[in-house]
Amino acid sequence: EGLGAEELRVRAPRAAGFKLRMQAPQEPKPAAMVGRRAALGAFLLGAQVFAAQGASAASEGEEFKKLQAEAERLNSLFNSQKVANEGLPSLRETAKEALASPKGGSKASPSPELKPEDVVSTLMQAMKENDDKDSGLKKIVEFSSPNNPIKQAPFNQFVMQMKNSKYNVLLGNFEKFKVAKMESQKDSTGQYTIVDVAVMAPYKTMLVNGMDFDYIKTNKEGDSEITVRWQLSFDTSSKCWLSDTVYLVEPEQTGPRV
Repeated sequence: EGLGAEELRVRAPRAAGFKLRMQAPQEPKPAAMVGRRAALGAFLLGAQVFAAQGASAASEGEEFKKLQAEAERLNSLFNSQKVANEGLPSLRETAKEALASPKGGSKASPSPELKPEDVVSTLMQAMKENDDKDSGLKKIVEFSSPNNPIKQAPFNQFVMQMKNSKYNVLLGNFEKFKVAKMESQKDSTGQYTIVDVAVMAPYKTMLVNGMDFDYIKTNKEGDSEITVRWQLSFDTSSKCWLSDTVYLVEPEQTGPRV
């Protein structure tokens, strides 16, 4: 059924008004919106973190290069030291020699710190290193006590007596020596010590230097050996051990003493 003219006039404005309300609809708003300041702050923070991570990585790279350079330097230093130490005795060998070797040496002078065995080793080494100036024999005189006859004799006479006798084997003509026995005693004249020294040299060398057969023996190692006996006394004025005399001893006289 159609509408009448009057009813149309009444409804027309409502329809028109409805159309006007629908001409400018509003866009829907998002549920949550981030402000521009917050977004900018998040961006800057991310940039700072990224920059920090990059700087940290660069720093670690530089530190690694430094460590690598230091390792190369130390390795080079170690190799240089290794080359410099070639031919030198090991720590074990050095310690062994230090324990086996007494104080003193061929250049030592009389000292209260030197024990009788130190003095004898000094004199034996000095004779082994005797030179054209007879430095070894001068060392014997230097360590001689006031009771030693060579202290009063002319030095040239002492040199001739040593070189023109079987004692010449002691003047640089032997290979090695070692302190074999030692005994200390005390009497009315004071304190003294007897020290026996085993001297090793080739048998032919001993004969060439005038050594008598009676003084030569073959030791356990198969070397030709002679025994030199030193007598030392304690000098109360200098507080040093000094040599009274030295002489050769036949093998049967070198047994244990009580």
